[in-house]
Amino acid sequence: MDPDILGGVAAVLGLMVPILGLSIVGLVVFTRSRLGEALARRIAGGRYDAEADEQISALQEEVAVLRHQLQDTQERVEFTERLLSAGDRADPLPADHSR
Repeated sequence: MDPDILGGVAAVLGLMVPILGLSIVGLVVFTRSRLGEALARRIAGGRYDAEADEQISALQEEVAVLRHQLQDTQERVEFTERLLSAGDRADPLPADHSR
């Protein structure tokens, strides 16, 4: 076999081994990260775990309560605005001209 070909193959292998090694290490690190685990769950078609579902339902209930409280507060503000605007239209007290 030609020594030039063997030298070229050795040079290519000398470059490919570190690149391949770093690629494998990077892939392993990525798959063990939170992003990698989320991607794996997504690919597998998995849903959130039970704890996440409970948290979501608790937050939905809390949002519903807050919406109700906001609606009540808005009604009270509107009522107060109507009272204040009605007071502006009322006749002022008559002036005391007996002095």
